[in-house]
Amino acid sequence: RGDMMTSRGDMMTSRGDMMTSSSDNCVGVDKSTSRLVLVPCQRAIRLVLEDGELKRPAQRQSREFCVQPESKDDSSSTLVFSPELGTRVVLGPCQNYPASSITLIPEEDFLTDRSALILTRTQEQLPPSCPFPACMINERASPPLLLPEDHVIPCSNLASCVTVVVKTARRPWFIIRLARSVQENLGEGVSMVVVDDGPPSYSPQIMARLGEFANMRYVIADKPDLGIAEGRMRGVMLVETKYFLSFDDDFIVTNTSGIREAVDLLDKSDLSVVGAKGGTSFAGNVDFVLDSDKHPALRLVHGSCNGADSVLPFKSDCRRCDLTINCFVAKTSDVIQAGGWSRELKVSEHLDFFLRLKAAKKKVAYCSSLKLLHDHSYVGLEFAPSNKTKPIDQSWYWRLRWSRTKLMTARFLNHWNIHSVLKRTKGSGQEDEGVYKPVLNETHHTQDESTEAQNTPTEAQFGVLPKSESQAQWGADSKLNL
Repeated sequence: RGDMMTSRGDMMTSRGDMMTSSSDNCVGVDKSTSRLVLVPCQRAIRLVLEDGELKRPAQRQSREFCVQPESKDDSSSTLVFSPELGTRVVLGPCQNYPASSITLIPEEDFLTDRSALILTRTQEQLPPSCPFPACMINERASPPLLLPEDHVIPCSNLASCVTVVVKTARRPWFIIRLARSVQENLGEGVSMVVVDDGPPSYSPQIMARLGEFANMRYVIADKPDLGIAEGRMRGVMLVETKYFLSFDDDFIVTNTSGIREAVDLLDKSDLSVVGAKGGTSFAGNVDFVLDSDKHPALRLVHGSCNGADSVLPFKSDCRRCDLTINCFVAKTSDVIQAGGWSRELKVSEHLDFFLRLKAAKKKVAYCSSLKLLHDHSYVGLEFAPSNKTKPIDQSWYWRLRWSRTKLMTARFLNHWNIHSVLKRTKGSGQEDEGVYKPVLNETHHTQDESTEAQNTPTEAQFGVLPKSESQAQWGADSKLNL
């Protein structure tokens, strides 16, 4: 199942992706690079978990070694500790560099996180055209309906029933701008929950400015790079109102945002989420299919909700859809019941979130009347970096983003047990294209070989390995990544 398990003290895989079809392989060491690889089990290394660190105990006169990330300084070939997602994993002296942290969690918590993925239909009940378990999710819930009048409890004022939830990443200048727009256009009584990466606090001046918003709860996490999904889940779990409004930190609420209309729609219907439309062709429907090579895949067709058959009969500016942009009002209890966001996904969490809603038979729509201003620029904002439109070095940012995206999209595929995601836009005439791929023996460029263009994800760089080829590439040369 892709779970790592121990056998006689050797770390090995069981029925997972990191295993050849002919025999079990165990974790061993490539002596020329110190990297961890899969090897025949007779060559396995013995690893123990001690105080959260995975170690190879000292043997005779040798030192104790720890599993740790490998990264190379641009100016030398020596190992330095600056890990990124996707970095090779090596066995090195424990005292030289911090070891990779291993956390064991109760199996019950693991299963709870995947509760939306527990499907009840048997293999025999699946259609031949889509014969794998996730195909059960293709069966949509019934069309959205208005609730009986005696079941409607209207929201008398937004402050009593809506909380704004935002995940930010060390960008307090955007939060200050957003909080002001919420106060001015929704009212000072509307609560906000903001979850930020940590752990350090900000300057007294920034903290004082954030403290001016009495109804804003600003949570600084205990670790850096908390991840979008984890941050949003922490925020939602702090919500005490029946609805929450979710969007990114660089949004601005205006007096024509349509939030009141979206809340009214949730009040009187069985919809779980009302999203903003965004671009003319972004919102779409998703379903599981077999790709051209008969591999399990997820198909996403942007613009497939724009037809007349998707219009809600009781609200003409709204359409039923499986997926909207990351700007929506939702029923708090419905999102929690569906499992919310997968905490494993630091990025690439958007599609997973809406799939969970569909699997739980929650109903989603987007409305053209719900529209917020999305402004990426922070030139001139208080406390923002001066004379820059982005506070980060672009080449470093794209390297990090590319490595994170590769790992998280591979994790997404594993989560839903599919081979690829096929994406197209309705009416474009394009063939389905694989836009996510598993991380299988990918080529790693050196600093001299890489260019910013090579490290920037584009549709042309994504693809899918045929099943036979991908199986053949797993074996003694398979690398283990963070």
